[in-house]
Amino acid sequence: MSILDLHHGSQILELWAEKSVDQFGELDPVLDKLLQELEGKIEDKVESYCRIIRELELTAKARAEEAARIKELADRDTNAAKQMKNRLQYFFSLQNLKKLETKSFRLSVCANGGHQPIEVSCDPSELPEQFQKVTVSANNEAIREALTMGTTLTGCKLLPRGEHIRIK
Repeated sequence: MSILDLHHGSQILELWAEKSVDQFGELDPVLDKLLQELEGKIEDKVESYCRIIRELELTAKARAEEAARIKELADRDTNAAKQMKNRLQYFFSLQNLKKLETKSFRLSVCANGGHQPIEVSCDPSELPEQFQKVTVSANNEAIREALTMGTTLTGCKLLPRGEHIRIK
């Protein structure tokens, strides 16, 4: 039975309890016992639910840390391979080699594809307009401050804060 099932069960029992009150305001002992039993189950279920949440959070943290450690190792290997390839390319340039074949590998010095690289060393505002790119974005902090002060901005509104469960 899930915690939501327990919630619905407790609501149904409370409705029955309200209808089953005798003329003296006494609750049917059977219903009273069921309500007490259900309350304990709710606490036990929520306890178990919170333990699972905590375990998942700790597992996620451990996995994230392990992933970061492995990513760092992979980055080191990638950088080492790049350095070795650069050193090999430097050796090829010293030996004036363009191609070389070994027992297991065929190597060749090739030109990079794609767009030819450019360098823009001047301030972009000094370039003619057709060579400039302008990006406009909303200043969220200024908008939030204005809305908080009561200013009306078309297309902007403050949203309600969300809620979360804190487990200590």
